Amino acid sequence: CIYFPLVLPAPEQLTVDSVDTTSAAVSWSQPPGLDQTQHHYQISYRCPGTEPHITTTSSHNITLSDLQPATEYSVTVCTVLENGKQSQLVLTTLTTVPPAPDQLTVDTTSGTVSWNQPPGLDQTQHHYQISYHCPGTKPHYTTTSSHSITLSDLQGGTQYSVTVCTVLENGKKSKPVSTTLTTVHFQWWKRPSRVAAVCVLLAVIIGLWVSYATVERDQLQNSLNTRTTERDQLQNSLNTRTTERDQ
Repeated sequence: CIYFPLVLPAPEQLTVDSVDTTSAAVSWSQPPGLDQTQHHYQISYRCPGTEPHITTTSSHNITLSDLQPATEYSVTVCTVLENGKQSQLVLTTLTTVPPAPDQLTVDTTSGTVSWNQPPGLDQTQHHYQISYHCPGTKPHYTTTSSHSITLSDLQGGTQYSVTVCTVLENGKKSKPVSTTLTTVHFQWWKRPSRVAAVCVLLAVIIGLWVSYATVERDQLQNSLNTRTTERDQLQNSLNTRTTERDQ
C-alpha cells in the first residue's frame, strides 16, 4: 500500500533567490519525510488587485515570469500529493526591480545627458539619479524628474563616466545604465559664454569711445566757433579804426 502522511509537511526555507524587472527566482527545501512519496509543488503568485497565477513544478525552484516592473507580489508554495492533498501554504513577498532608463544619449558640446522613460512606469511615481566622475575623482550625484539633465562644472577635453538609474518613492533603484561623455576642449575665446561677454565688453568700449569722440568733437567745434567770432570782432574793430584814421 501507498503511505500518505497524516499531516502533509510544507516546503521549508522558502527564499527569493533573485529579482529582475519582469521575473523572479524562488526556491525551497524538500519537506521532511517525503523521500519515498510522489509529490509536487503548487506555486501561486499575485500582485494587489489581480487574480492569482497558479503553476506547478516537481523541482525545488521556479522562475516566475511575465511580472510587472516595480510591483510587489505575494508568493505561496505548498506540497501536493498525487491524490490532491495539499500542505499548508508557505508565504513570501518580493518586489520586482524598477526598469532602467532607456536609450541613454549624450551631447558632448553642452554636456547634456538624455534618456527615454522606462516602460511600465506611467502610473508610478519615480525620479532619476545621475552619477558622473572623471578618473581619479569622487562621483558627483544629482537627481531629476525630467528625462534629461545638463551636467555642470565639467572640465574641457575630459572623459566622464555617467550612470543613470530609476528610483522609486520607497528608494528602490533600477540597475544603472552607463555611458561615457568626453567634453570638447574649449579655448577661452571659443567658449560661448566668454564670446558673449567679450562681445558685450567690446560694444561697451566702442560705445564709450564714440560718445567720448562726439563730446570732444563738439567741444572743438564750439571752441573753433568762439575763436572765429573773436577774430571777426577784431577784424571789424580794426576796419573801424582804419576808416576813422583815413578821415
